[in-house]
Order: sequence, then C-alpha cells, then structure tokens
Amino acid sequence: MPLILGIDTALGEVCISLTQGEKEISAFHSNNREQQAAMLLPWIEQVLQQANKDYADLDALAVTTGPGGFTGIRIGLASARAIGFAAKKPVLGFSTLQLMAENKPEEIICALPAGRGQLFTQIFKNAQSTAPAIMQPQTEITGCSKLVTTNAVDWDTPLKDTAIFHDVSRNGFLLTQLALRNLDKADDFLPVPLYIRPPDAKKSVLQGKIINR
Repeated sequence: MPLILGIDTALGEVCISLTQGEKEISAFHSNNREQQAAMLLPWIEQVLQQANKDYADLDALAVTTGPGGFTGIRIGLASARAIGFAAKKPVLGFSTLQLMAENKPEEIICALPAGRGQLFTQIFKNAQSTAPAIMQPQTEITGCSKLVTTNAVDWDTPLKDTAIFHDVSRNGFLLTQLALRNLDKADDFLPVPLYIRPPDAKKSVLQGKIINR
C-alpha cells in the first residue's frame, strides 16, 4: 500500500499526516502560525520518525495549493516540492476548497473568509465543480443545499442555517487520500499555488515608471 505524506499549511494551522493506504500511521497538528516557517520540516521529520519511516520510503507527497494565507501556502509548497525533488518522489497539489468538499453532501458550496469582507467560494455538484471565485457574503446562491466553512460566516442566505463546519486538523489525512486515488494521474495535480485574488503588492507601469501599489 502506498506510503503518502500530506502537508497542509494554507489556513494558518500545520496539519501533517502519514498514511499507508487508507490508514493513518502518524500525524501532527499545530495552530501556531508563527512557528510554521521554522518548525515545519522538524515536525515532518517527527511524523516520519514516529512511524520508523524515512523520506526514501515515501511513494508520494500531497500538499495544499490554496486559497489561504500567502505565507502558509508558500511554506507548504516549498517544503513539499523540496522533499519530493530530493527524494525523487511525485508531489500532488490539491486546493483547500477541494479538501473541504471531501466526504460532504453532493451539492454544496465551500466558503473561506478572504478578508475585505469577502469569501473564497467554490460550488461542488455531484462529480463536478465551478471554478474557485471571490464572492460577497450577501450573494444569493441557488442549486446548493449545504454550506461548508471552517468557521461561521456572515452570509444572509438560508444556507447559513445549514452550515457544516470543516475540521481543518484533518486536512493532512484528506490530502493523502486524494493523492492515493490520483497517483496514476499525478501530472494533473501539479503543486502550484492557487491565488484567486492577485497579490496586494503588484507592479504597474505608469508614465514610464514602475510603481508599487
């Protein structure tokens, strides 16, 4: 059974899971955002050591690509890709909203706070989904019976009363299971960041000068 390491740092928490097939054999979770950069690799090594495994034993890695916090996304992706490169193992990337939809009802909308009073959203209906987007909380949604979110959102629609609260601490395990089902299609799930909104600090050319804004 494939040995897969899942790494999620996109939403501020650190979620690491090591699975053999469908069984989780070691895991780590921390909500200490400030230690992500310094401690992610030691925490990964701790998870491997607890299971008496090494990087060379892995069959694949899985990592979240966003949406979420810019820093967390970059830390997770950089670590997963570095390990994959050094150990010569495939790295599969999956979106945060995709994880939230795992094992949920067939018609749902997943929503994450996006700052500025907005939401990152994606609609999942049966085996298909819309593209991730940014929405205002007051937007009316039709065709979905459930709202899935990581925390309460101020959404003035009937869906607010049907909210399912996603357990972020299980994201590492969900990543490994998505990777397990898609190992033969690894090239379709590249570990590249998903930025729905462009960075705040972007460059534009104005009157022949480059201005940061």
